[in-house]
Amino acid sequence: MVVWMRREERNIRRIRSDLGEHNHDDNPVPTRRHRNVDQQKRVSALETCDIIVSQAEERFRFTGHLAAAKLFRISSFQEYCNRFPEEDFAATVNTYSKVNKSTLRTELEVLYSRVDLRAAEGAAALLQLFLHNNMQETFH
Repeated sequence: MVVWMRREERNIRRIRSDLGEHNHDDNPVPTRRHRNVDQQKRVSALETCDIIVSQAEERFRFTGHLAAAKLFRISSFQEYCNRFPEEDFAATVNTYSKVNKSTLRTELEVLYSRVDLRAAEGAAALLQLFLHNNMQETFH
């Protein structure tokens, strides 16, 4: 995600830079009105580029929750049982600093090891399995 955002930001900055370099020479002696219209279009285009870059930075600034979501991707539980997702775990703990790291790790390892939980189809189904099997106290 970050790589994509940086690439798009460079592309927008390149477009912005190109806007400053282009002079429309269709009419060698443009009228004052024509210059004003061109200048207004250029200013609008530059403002649009600035807004796009600003909005992209704002919207993608906080992506730490995505790593946490990966930890609960049921389709990956079997893989996670064999190889714990260290990078996503570290990113999650960094994002949510109040989380007890050792407790979360232990609970995730138990979650990943439970073959019966791998049959759940989504987070709601996983929650229903917890409730149905009285596992609320196990994962508190």
